[in-house]
Amino acid sequence: MTVRYWIGMRPGLGEIHQMWGVVRRIDPVRKQAKVVNNADIMWINLRDITAVIG
Repeated sequence: MTVRYWIGMRPGLGEIHQMWGVVRRIDPVRKQAKVVNNADIMWINLRDITAVIG
C-alpha cells in the first residue's frame, strides 16, 4: 500500500510525501504507524496521514 503524509516545513507550510510498504505496527500510545518496505522503515504520526491507497 501507499501512505501519503504531511511534513510541516514552516508554520502553515509543508509538503505531502509518500511511502509504499506494509504497516507492521500501530502504536496507540504514541499514535504512530510503522511502515516497512525493502529500503526503509518509518514511523509516521497518525494525525499526519492524508491518504492510504491500497
